[in-house]
Amino acid sequence: MGLDMDVESLAHVQTTHAPVLHRPSILVVDDDPDTRHLVREILGQHFEVFEAGDGLTALALALLHRPDIVLSDVRMPELDGFALAQALSGVINKVILMTADFVSRADVLASGAAGLLEKPFALSALRAAVSPV
Repeated sequence: MGLDMDVESLAHVQTTHAPVLHRPSILVVDDDPDTRHLVREILGQHFEVFEAGDGLTALALALLHRPDIVLSDVRMPELDGFALAQALSGVINKVILMTADFVSRADVLASGAAGLLEKPFALSALRAAVSPV
């Protein structure tokens, strides 16, 4: 009944594991850190939140982490939201653009984005835009 017996008896023990719940992820892209912080505060309880301050960084993070949703400002340095949405088309399931400027719905759809969130946005509009994943 040495160590060999204990290891052998453990081989027959079945363990049960609780299912791992998938926590959806979101990449928030905006050159305004206050907007990124606000979205993190609102959605952080339900999403794993990644942040980027420009489009090129966002593209790299999106390809690395493959978030469920990308929420991107339209007007940003390096790579704008339209170009980011086009680059992520077929890679990320849901890209949502946000802007305080006038943007035509046709331009949004042509970029491959799933929707547009107008700034300033109501909390309910933000939650509706990211649900369901």
